[in-house]
Amino acid sequence: MTLPKVVSHLIEQFQRLPGIGPKTALNILSGMNATAFRDAMAGGDVKSLSQISGVGKKTAERIVELLRDEKLRNRLGQEAHETVRKRFLMIRYLEDYLDLIGSFETLYRFRPGRGMSE
Repeated sequence: MTLPKVVSHLIEQFQRLPGIGPKTALNILSGMNATAFRDAMAGGDVKSLSQISGVGKKTAERIVELLRDEKLRNRLGQEAHETVRKRFLMIRYLEDYLDLIGSFETLYRFRPGRGMSE
């Protein structure tokens, strides 16, 4: 892995945590050097991580927990995938669109060949 791929991968991993967006993810990576970050993670040093701009104690604890616990990472990933699947299915959008179009039927009457009339 080249450095940019590693950085990109880490940013993606951080952004999966609740409350961490791209700015905080970049702050984490720029807030300490790689060796200090690795040591903080290995030792569960929440205090060092919480010194990074935008990272409080709770966020630091979540980072340590997530990066250490592969089962938790997998579970959260599966739950997120399922949430996205349920909320953003194309069928749901089509149903919402059809409901919207149907709501106009009470206001307008469609006349074949001539369009809509009031």
